[in-house]
Amino acid sequence: MSILFQTTRLIVRQLNLNDIDGFYDMQSNKKVMEMVPDKVMSLNQCKRDLKIRISNYNQLKKPFDVWAVTNSTTNEFIGTTALVYIDSNTVEIGYRFREQFWGKGIGTEIVKGLINNVFNNRKENKIVADVSKFNIGSTKILEKFMTKTGESYNNFDKCIDLHFELKK
Repeated sequence: MSILFQTTRLIVRQLNLNDIDGFYDMQSNKKVMEMVPDKVMSLNQCKRDLKIRISNYNQLKKPFDVWAVTNSTTNEFIGTTALVYIDSNTVEIGYRFREQFWGKGIGTEIVKGLINNVFNNRKENKIVADVSKFNIGSTKILEKFMTKTGESYNNFDKCIDLHFELKK
């Protein structure tokens, strides 16, 4: 199993089928999914989605990677983080955590780790992130590291997104 990076408290690694309980807890939680925004998933939908995410690791060219975020001591599933490949120079970052882990500094730790990983281990020179205007927690995290470049209505998610950017 491949590890993307580690921080003091966290391991960011490939998802596996053993993650289903925590993955389902996250994806079926209305509060969590409202922050994305997206619809809650049933257990069967989560199982299918998890299998798709795992199979994506074997594709040579993929539009994005989704990785598990786990506690480095207990291996407990905390959530996911994503790298979305915009072009050869730009990657979009994203993250989603189980509600019980909100407000514990995990988002800040993950964003710091993602920035380090993208700029030091990859060829990309620019990181972008979009967040729903109503996701105050993630907005505060992104403001610590990135520059707000604007906002727009997201037709797909039917919300106003704030746009952030950071250049190497």
